[in-house]
Amino acid sequence: MNTIRLSTAASAVALCFALSSGAASAATTTVLDFEAFTDFDVLLADQFSGQGVTFDGPLGISAFGDPSSGVNVASNASPFGGDISGTFSTAMNTVSVFAGDASPDVDTVVLRVFDADGNVLGADTFTGANAQWLSVSSVGDIMRFEILQFGLVGIDDFTFTTVPVPASLPLLLAGLGGLAVMRRGRAR
Repeated sequence: MNTIRLSTAASAVALCFALSSGAASAATTTVLDFEAFTDFDVLLADQFSGQGVTFDGPLGISAFGDPSSGVNVASNASPFGGDISGTFSTAMNTVSVFAGDASPDVDTVVLRVFDADGNVLGADTFTGANAQWLSVSSVGDIMRFEILQFGLVGIDDFTFTTVPVPASLPLLLAGLGGLAVMRRGRAR
């Protein structure tokens, strides 16, 4: 009986070391740059679902962007120029976007991010005549975003970063599993 407990405990410890010896998963940054598309292309809402984001509606491509981020920009295709929103397939901790237009009018753009329950986690706003970067970071709960615009703007370089898995998580899970195995062995 003691031999079984000892081998079970040794197995649990070995499993802990095996699982924790690997590095934590690193944060992954994805940038949606619309240069691969042509003027007047319409992208389906799920065009980028394989990259972790689904937009709430189609995006229209226009070739009038700010040359500092590229020529092509995306805007809401239905209704043209409306707000852009969507969801992420996994939690993100940073969302950024280059937004605005190349015309001399003054535009206002707001980037807001939400958790899975719809609570606002943060926002960034600018008002100006030139395109600018907007960025919001959170503790890794970002599941939804909205880009509200007042002035017919486009977006480019839509960037989002996943939440990395801490290196201690596999160790914790393996330890809990080992305790469960040991407890189950005692119950017999």
